[in-house]
Amino acid sequence: CIDRYYGLMASGTKASHLNLKKGLDSCFGLLALVSREQFTVQEQLNNLIKSYFYIIRKPIQDTIPKAIMHFLVNYVKDNLQSELVTHLYKADSASELLNESEWVAQRRKEAGDMLKAL
Repeated sequence: CIDRYYGLMASGTKASHLNLKKGLDSCFGLLALVSREQFTVQEQLNNLIKSYFYIIRKPIQDTIPKAIMHFLVNYVKDNLQSELVTHLYKADSASELLNESEWVAQRRKEAGDMLKAL
């Protein structure tokens, strides 16, 4: 189309201008047809992408909780005991952990008094 346009422009006659107009109209008609075809292809592609998204959405929704369980909960389950033991056996806190709280001492004393009363 473009080659025909430049060829007709170079000749400069009235007939060539009419041919030019017809040629340009056919070129634009062809471009419009191509544009419609491209639009249809683009529409089909958009529909396919949306369909793929809706199909894949459910498995991804199911996978997220499984991934959370695998990476977070299982990690905590596997490492919690070692962390607790590490903090338990620190030298600073051993004597503090062995001390009886006042509340427990009071309850033990009350239970002993109750036992004597019986």
